[in-house]
Amino acid sequence: KEKLTPKAIWLTHGHVDHFGSVNELKRKYGLLTYMMKEEEEVAISIRYNLSTTFGDPRVVEGDMFFVDGQMMPVLGTSMKAMLTPGHTPGGGCYYFPEEKMVFTGDTLFRGSIGRSDFPGGDMETLIRSIRDKLMCLDDDTMVLPGHGPSTTIGHERAYNYFLNEAVDLETI
Repeated sequence: KEKLTPKAIWLTHGHVDHFGSVNELKRKYGLLTYMMKEEEEVAISIRYNLSTTFGDPRVVEGDMFFVDGQMMPVLGTSMKAMLTPGHTPGGGCYYFPEEKMVFTGDTLFRGSIGRSDFPGGDMETLIRSIRDKLMCLDDDTMVLPGHGPSTTIGHERAYNYFLNEAVDLETI
């Protein structure tokens, strides 16, 4: 409808439900795929990327890799890549400070957090990632997760059970 043309592909993590059509898009538009370097092993392993679960084993390879804290100019604004392991070993979030917006993939959802029971996942690491990297953002920062509705950092700080300071990581 808008006749937009993609310029690049940024993966928050290497699970197949997030990269299902990436290889086709790369071929069609000549795009580069970006991800955190720590996530490369997940994306190229049919065991770790969960593609065998869906009966369609496939992999995706990164072309360019972000490092934690890297700032990158993007279409007249800037983006900060943040390593947020836990859902996967090298999952990442992409924060746009000028827009007060963060793409969280499967790290943080409205009222919940990503699963950590897949290969390479770790609940304690995930919660620490969210507390250390996302909960320091302003309350009015818009959270755009990989599934479900958007939310704000303030809403999650106030209402997300998994982020409550009283939550004992040993009991989850």
